[in-house]
Amino acid sequence: MNISTKWLIGLSLIAIPSAFIVLLLQIVVGLAPMDWWIEYQSVEPLSDKILTGTKPRFVSKLTVRRPCSVRYSDVLFCKQEGQEKFVYTYEYLSRSYGKTVGTEENEWIYQQEVYDPGECYLKSVIILDLAFDIEKTQVLKSNIFSAVNKIEVTDGN
Repeated sequence: MNISTKWLIGLSLIAIPSAFIVLLLQIVVGLAPMDWWIEYQSVEPLSDKILTGTKPRFVSKLTVRRPCSVRYSDVLFCKQEGQEKFVYTYEYLSRSYGKTVGTEENEWIYQQEVYDPGECYLKSVIILDLAFDIEKTQVLKSNIFSAVNKIEVTDGN
């Protein structure tokens, strides 16, 4: 047996266990639930009524358990003139959560105004980008809020 044959045999003895380890990691990452990394508890409007022509404001609550990279896609639906229709889709750039873990609440403003009166809700799709091109997805819907032309203030009497 010459030196190059011995070298190839030695290399294959390293490559086979490495390939097995990668395959095992792919299986483990693929089977682990999303909440092993991150869990979204809620996405809710800050108010049950907004003025037409304004951007709705929301608060999201999440728990980060391990470092991860997340993408968000939020779709606003409104029931106007008796029909539910999508108003606007807004996709956030990826956000990475580093070593900081714990629960946090974030207030944010949707990037499109609601122009017509109606009942609306937000459908939020959270996509976790993992190693080996694996994605995990969670979908949340907010409570319904109303877009109105005028908000009447009562003094409670």
